Amino acid sequence: MRLDRGNRSILAYFRDEGEAAKAAQVLTRHGFQDISVDTIVPVPGRTVYSTPATSLTALVLGSGRARQGHHQILLGSDPDVSGMAGSFGSDQGGYNHILTMTADNDQADIATRLLRECGALV
Repeated sequence: MRLDRGNRSILAYFRDEGEAAKAAQVLTRHGFQDISVDTIVPVPGRTVYSTPATSLTALVLGSGRARQGHHQILLGSDPDVSGMAGSFGSDQGGYNHILTMTADNDQADIATRLLRECGALV
């Protein structure tokens, strides 16, 4: 993204996709544009299948990518699998949804306040 002079980018994280979508609607009603809501996933293209898990990695992260043996070791270091630390983008209640937007410098504080009122981590 390339920002014009006098603009700021704002990143806001949400636990729930519905909260992020609601925040986007609130911002739009207040005249903000260039708003995008996306989901953050630890493994791009990860799909959860209903096949039996073949490892702890597959059980926790879903058996899609984890079934490929050469990925299991690397995926096993994910904090959700190892249990050694928390994870910012954890599927189990983390801030998996991001709202990105641009705003004029003089309107950025208003946008940030609206996002926080909607439950965002800004």
